[in-house]
Amino acid sequence: MKRTILLFSIFAFANLFTACSNDNPLDAIEPSLNEVNEAIAETKNQEYQAHLERCQNNYYNAYGVLVEYEPNCPLPQSSSSSYSHYDYYSSSSSYYYYSSSSSAKSYLTTAKTMKFTMTYYYQRSSNWDGLGDTGDPRISFSVNFYDQYGTLLKNSGTGTLLEKDDCSIWRGTSSTTLTAPINTYKIKVIPKVIDADVWSNDDYSSGYSYSKEEVGYLEDYEIVEQNDSHNSDADVNWEWYLY
Repeated sequence: MKRTILLFSIFAFANLFTACSNDNPLDAIEPSLNEVNEAIAETKNQEYQAHLERCQNNYYNAYGVLVEYEPNCPLPQSSSSSYSHYDYYSSSSSYYYYSSSSSAKSYLTTAKTMKFTMTYYYQRSSNWDGLGDTGDPRISFSVNFYDQYGTLLKNSGTGTLLEKDDCSIWRGTSSTTLTAPINTYKIKVIPKVIDADVWSNDDYSSGYSYSKEEVGYLEDYEIVEQNDSHNSDADVNWEWYLY
């Protein structure tokens, strides 16, 4: 009789345990393992994303030589597309990435033509040539192209865009074309104002330069207007655009 009561008690206790614990005990461990694997995958993915972002610093210089700041990178693209989204594919334990739609860079991803136009000149000071009030202006410009690290990529000149005798004011357009090299981030313009004389020329340049940065964001044919605002002897206006 005692043995029957004992067996009944064990059976009832077993049923009570089963009723309170319908889940497989291993199920409680599995989510934890999954969370660990996901955390590892996410960490690796973040590391790879950081690597690819550093790869954006690699570029080809004006001579076509790859300047490499981060090793083991995909070759820099010569278009405006960029790698803006990355994922980790954990089932195969490997990385993959895909290219997003085109997005602008702050620097030029391809070389572009620059249309440079002088539009206005006015002589502000007097007695330029020593014989009268009106000078003989010869106006030209130096145009320097820099990458985002401040390295000079190219130094160009417009040639003389205004050559007049006895001229105190001029309006119009005098243009030339230059080439902005790939990776150009900043364009610096330096106006040169000369009064031509018989014996020697007088330099009325201000000595200032006028820069435009992040030129990669400019749309094709978007006009940039500039002027020699620091020159007390002459007003000189010009504009340019890329395409």
